[in-house]
Parts: sequence; C-alpha cells; structure tokens
Amino acid sequence: MSISKVLRPISFALAALLLMSSVAFASETKDDETSAPEKQDIIAPELMTSEDLSYETTVVERKTLNSTLSSTVTKFYPSVCDLTFENSGAKFVEFTVSTGDQVKSGDIIAKFKLSSSDAEYTRMKLSLQRSEEQYAENVRNQEKSIENKRASLSAITDEYERTIAELTLKKMEIELKQFKLRQQNYIDMQRKALEEETERRTTDVLLAPMDGVVRDLAYKKLDDPIEPGEVLASITSEDILLLAVPNAGGAYKYNMPVRVRLQNTTDGEWATGRVVATDSVIPKSERVFLEEGRLAFIQLDDPTVKLSNSRNFQMAAETFRFENVVLVPHSALTLESDESSSKVKMYVNKLVDGVPKVSYIDEAIAVNEGIWAVGGVEEGETLIKN
Repeated sequence: MSISKVLRPISFALAALLLMSSVAFASETKDDETSAPEKQDIIAPELMTSEDLSYETTVVERKTLNSTLSSTVTKFYPSVCDLTFENSGAKFVEFTVSTGDQVKSGDIIAKFKLSSSDAEYTRMKLSLQRSEEQYAENVRNQEKSIENKRASLSAITDEYERTIAELTLKKMEIELKQFKLRQQNYIDMQRKALEEETERRTTDVLLAPMDGVVRDLAYKKLDDPIEPGEVLASITSEDILLLAVPNAGGAYKYNMPVRVRLQNTTDGEWATGRVVATDSVIPKSERVFLEEGRLAFIQLDDPTVKLSNSRNFQMAAETFRFENVVLVPHSALTLESDESSSKVKMYVNKLVDGVPKVSYIDEAIAVNEGIWAVGGVEEGETLIKN
C-alpha cells in the first residue's frame, strides 16, 4: 500500500472534524448574542474529595508527653558506720551476727580474746599505789612542819624576826598547795590509765554504735589477730534511703523531680521523688561507685513507700511529663535544609478543603512519639503522612 493511500482516509477524517468544529463554533457564536452558555467542568466537584485521593492522613491531637526510663535500681544507704576494735593484742573468736541482720545500738557484733601483759598491768597498779602513798606521806610531813612553824611564832619577841617567820610560814603553806595540785594531777593521770587498761582487759566484744543493718563482715578465722583500725563490720542506718539508677546518658539531672514506678508492671503505683546527687557532682574522693558519672541517686518524697525486699529490683522512672501538648507524629514531618542559614526547617502538609498546603513548624522538641510542635499546626487539623 502506498503512503498516499494511507493519508487519504486521515485527511477526510480531519476535514470532517474541522467542519463539525466550525459548525459548533458558529452555533456558540450565535447563541452568545442571546444568552451565555452554561459552564461545563472537566471533573465534577463531587469527585474532587480527599477520600478519593491516595493520601494517608493523620489528625493533630493534644496528648500527654513524657519520657520513661526502665532500669535496674539499687538500694543505697548513705549513712554507713565502719566498726573497728582498737585494743591491741586481741584475737578473733566469732561474729554474733550475719550480713543483712537488723541490729540495735549496743548489740554485740563480735567477740575476741585479749592477750595483754599481766606484768605491765601489775606495774601500773603498783606505780599508782606508790604515788598515792608517797603523796600522803609528803603531805603529812609538810603539814607537820607548818604546824611546828606556826607554834614557834608565839616564842618570837623581836618584831623583825617575827615578820620573817610569818612570811616563811605563808611560803610553806603555798608550797604545800602547789605540791598537792601537781601530785593530784599526776595521780589522776595514772588512775585513768589504769582504768582504761582494766576496761581493755575486760572488754572483749565489739558493740553496734547505732540501729541499722549489717552490710559487710570481714573474713576472719578463730584466733586471727586483730589490728587496731582494721574494719571488721559495716552497719548501715536505714533512716535515709536513696535509689541508685544508671545514668550513662545523663537523663537524670541534679535536683530534677521524677516519678518512679517501683515495679516494672503496667499496674504498678507511681511515687514522686527528686534526684539528690549524681556521680558527676560528687567529689572523686567521696564517690562510692567506680564508674565515674554513670549513676544518679533519687530520694523518694515519702519514706514509707513499700519497696521490694531485694537490694536490686526493676524500676521505671519518668524524667519529664507535659500535659495537653500538640504532638505531631514523625510520619507527617518533612525536613528541609536551609542553605542560607545551615539550619534544617521542619514542615507538614496539611489538607485544607481537600488541597495539600505546606505549613512550617516554628519550634519543636523531638521525642519517641513524634514532636512537640509549637506553631504551624493546630489541634484537629488533618496532616498527610509521608
């Protein structure tokens, strides 16, 4: 078939189409002289609805925004007393308590055998006895001399000699008082040293200085020697209780109020508290944990809150909570680089009367659930998901 034979039918069709268009145009032109034609939409308005578009949408809501951390918490008692037995020459017999026992002030913690020198103890007793005897004898002799001197005054008739004798008598009386003071102080020191040694020889137990819980006991065997200053036991007062929680990310700040759920369950009760210390603000010399800056310490507002009997247990802590804030899900957000300011802008696509409209967010705080949006969106608005 030749090309001319193919083009001939097409030419006839185009000519017919042009003829129809001319007739229609002429008809419209003629009608314009009397009345305007009715406007015809290409797509009916009822078909232009968001339901028929392929948008997945979400509605802006006001919600409660919070951050909850779950971790293992450790009971920590800051008031601790280390017990030592200062008597030299002591040997270990037994501990009368176990780790974890509750004790009262004055309870016996441990017993010892004492091996002090009997010769030294006897020497101290004899030395005190001799000092007391010598003191009594010297006082008697001096008092006798004073009495004799006073009696001799009546026999002196010369006024000058009598004055000299009276001055000598006063000097003797003053010297006696000074002697008594010196010797009494010396004897008191000897007596106190003997009393301490007597108490040391008879004190063979270590007593609890306060109410608390026995936390640590040194490993000792029968007849092991005890060095003065050696820590044998530690007692913790339960008057003050802190909760030590991991803080590697720095979520817990000093003086931060927190809500604590004491058991990691959905029906666990919440208690309020406050961060009273972190490793980062405690001097290195006073830190009780080796990992620097890794822990925070929480004190509960109500000290009577019931805790697990275990020293370590699960806990959920709410580090912040904001009520009734506008929350936008991540799926409805779009980030846009601003080359002029080297910043990133954030915007959403709203559906307004079925038409997408870009709206920029003024300020935002990102959280797991989305962003806390300030400006750019309002409650109840419909957003297009990306």
